[in-house]
Amino acid sequence: MVDNGADPVHVNYRERPLEVSRDKFARSVLQNLNDAAHESNHQDLKYLVNCGEQIDHRMSITGEAPIHKAVLSTEPQKGLALTTIITDCNANLDTLDSNGWTALHHAAHNGDLASAMTLLTKGA
Repeated sequence: MVDNGADPVHVNYRERPLEVSRDKFARSVLQNLNDAAHESNHQDLKYLVNCGEQIDHRMSITGEAPIHKAVLSTEPQKGLALTTIITDCNANLDTLDSNGWTALHHAAHNGDLASAMTLLTKGA
């Protein structure tokens, strides 16, 4: 933006365009952890955690953390594998979503015995 003439200190608006650009990038990076969990993307999830993203951070609009997203995955086998990976990343298995539910609540509600057993054996 600066190369194309943007003034980095222009103050006519509440937010400067460069700040919006930076914040949009930060939001997209943060959202990727939940997206990786939702999509059962093991590689991206591990990469983001290794880069310092907080595995217990609740980032979705419904207050779900990656552990919730993994249990709620539409691909049960991938979701189960991701649940194991997330627990191995020292995720807090008792993290509550905005409804006050843990991942174990979601597994029980959906009749997902495999995820429930994985969570219980990991200490949920």
